[in-house]
Amino acid sequence: MAMYNCGSARCITALKHPEKTRYLVGTLKLRDPNEIHLIEYDAENEAIRCVNIYGHKHEIWHLSPCQTDESKLFTCYNTGSDYRASLWKIPSEDDNAHASGTLKHLATLDPILVQSPVRCVLWSPHGPNSVLSVDEEALRSWSIEGGDINATGTSEQAEALHHKLAGGAWDPHDSATAVTWAGNNLSLWDLRTMRQRAGVEGAHGGAVRDVDFNPKRPHVMASAGDDGKVRFWDVRSACAPLLEFAAHAHWVWQVKFNPAHDRLLLTSSSDTDVALWRVASLAGGGDTFPTTAQPVTPGGSRSDGNDGDQHLQTFSDHEDSVYGAAWSAVDPWAFATVAHDGRVLVHSVPRAEKYKILL
Repeated sequence: MAMYNCGSARCITALKHPEKTRYLVGTLKLRDPNEIHLIEYDAENEAIRCVNIYGHKHEIWHLSPCQTDESKLFTCYNTGSDYRASLWKIPSEDDNAHASGTLKHLATLDPILVQSPVRCVLWSPHGPNSVLSVDEEALRSWSIEGGDINATGTSEQAEALHHKLAGGAWDPHDSATAVTWAGNNLSLWDLRTMRQRAGVEGAHGGAVRDVDFNPKRPHVMASAGDDGKVRFWDVRSACAPLLEFAAHAHWVWQVKFNPAHDRLLLTSSSDTDVALWRVASLAGGGDTFPTTAQPVTPGGSRSDGNDGDQHLQTFSDHEDSVYGAAWSAVDPWAFATVAHDGRVLVHSVPRAEKYKILL
């Protein structure tokens, strides 16, 4: 385990790099100037070093780097009176702006078009020229050309959905599909028409906090909620969960599939714990799903082939609510988490599970 501290924080994301495991962490300081910390993990020495600290005036609530152009970054932030989203350019390490810790501001989502708080910005999985934004009223599509951002579509307003939108995820297998959450409900959208095509009312016993799509198996997504559960869904017919994990004793803030090995799943919670899970029954190809959503609890398992669905390990090294979690973009066995107190921890998948996957 390696540790780093940046002060109060809420979000962390992996930053793509050809060789190095890097993360961006955004601070959430009420009075002090806020910052984006670029950190690097050295697995051999189990150490974290700070590569740079970029100034960012406002509290950062969401970070979204482009996965096909590592120099582009969206931040969602609280100005004190509103929540906005801006596009920035991260300087290269041989740029003078890198030495001064300065991000280049490229554009801000039009506040005339977006008059409600922006909760997140999602890059297209298929290229650097389009994004989705989720604000409390609507899902919106945008095109990016250089430093210009132009609106290309707006969904029906959230009033028709009875709740304010709180977040979203873009299906990596289908560029025309995205999911948003509002209250304890999930909504699936057809991005060609910007209309809702399906939904799940009461997806959780409390508010939905996060959703992630399986990166390897189409149609499968996982949701996390205030009921302490993680549920898995088939987006083609999301009438009932495929599988359920009784994951935590309090709200589950993050659920993340491993991008390289989709049988591994990471969750983090305000119970201060981080948990690692095996989701063998929903990994890989094929079209066979579990027949019942029998819960899997920490320390428990469900045998459905491929060594079963199982809780692998709980990491209890944090002392505060764990709001952020991210797998490395380079090392498939490393993951980082950040708690509200700003402590960043990097752990690795247990060797036994690693060898079971590789061998």
